[in-house]
Amino acid sequence: MCWLTANCPSFDPFLHSHLPSEWAQTALAEVALSGYLHGRKQSLSQDTRKNVNQIADVAGRFYAQKVYWSYPFEIEPLALPGHLSVWLFLKNAKKDMPVQRGDFQTIINNNLDLYIGQDAHKVLELRYFCDRVGLETEIPSVPIVLEGMRLEELLRKEQSSTSEIYKITHIIFYATDFGKSGQDFFSNAYGRSLHDFIVQSSLQQVDCQNWDLYAELLLCLLFLESPNTDLMLDMSKVLASLQDANGCLAHRLDGTIETGNLDSLAVRYHGTLIASLMDVAMSP
Repeated sequence: MCWLTANCPSFDPFLHSHLPSEWAQTALAEVALSGYLHGRKQSLSQDTRKNVNQIADVAGRFYAQKVYWSYPFEIEPLALPGHLSVWLFLKNAKKDMPVQRGDFQTIINNNLDLYIGQDAHKVLELRYFCDRVGLETEIPSVPIVLEGMRLEELLRKEQSSTSEIYKITHIIFYATDFGKSGQDFFSNAYGRSLHDFIVQSSLQQVDCQNWDLYAELLLCLLFLESPNTDLMLDMSKVLASLQDANGCLAHRLDGTIETGNLDSLAVRYHGTLIASLMDVAMSP
C-alpha cells in the first residue's frame, strides 16, 4: 500500500474546483475500501497498519468538508455508494463523522427506484455497503439480481467486452464480500463455466496488456477458489513482476489507457489499488 498511501493526498476532490471532483470522489472511495478491507484482517503488519491510518487521516480531512459529505444529499444521490465506502472506513478507523447512519437511510428511502434501476454490479455495490453500514434496504438479493442480468448467458459468450468483464469482476467482489463468503453460491449456480470464463478473460488481458483487469480477474479466482493452485501462483508471479518497489502497477506497460490523456496518477492508481488487495485475498 506504500504507493497508495504516498499519493492519497493527491486525490483531493477540490484540487481544480470548489465542487468535489467526481473522479477524485471515486478514487478516494476505492482507496478507502482498500483501507477498510486491509483494516479488518485478523493479522495486520505494523507497516500496513501505519498505511491504513495515514489514509484514514487524509480521507477524514476531505470528508469533514460539508461540500464533500453533502454531495449525495444535495447534488447526486448515485454517488452514495462511494460515500458509504468512505464513511465505513472512517467509522472503523474511529474518526469523527459529520454524517450519521440515519442520514443515509433517508437517501436510500427517497431514491430506491433510482438505485434498483442500475446495472447489476452497481445494485450489488450499493447493497454491499448498505449491509455493512447497517442500513435497511429493499434492494434484491444476489441470486435475484444475477438472474435478472442473465449472467449464465454472458459466461457462454465466445468473447466478452472489457466493460462486461469489469461488471462480472465487481459482481464477484461484492457478492463474495471480497472472498469472505458466497463461494458455494457461485460454485452451485455456475459450476466450471465461471472459472473457465475468468481464465479465458485473463488470457485476453495478457494479449492486450490490460494489467488492471488482469489483476481484477486474478482476485476473482482468489476469492472463489483456493489460492494455492499452480494457475493462481503463476498469475500472481506475472502481476508481481509488473509492480515497482512501492507496489505501483500501471494500467498498461506504456502508461496509457483507452479513455484518453489522463495524468500519471489516474493511470496508475486503480491497478495499484487492485494489486494491493492480493494481500487481503491471500491471508485472513
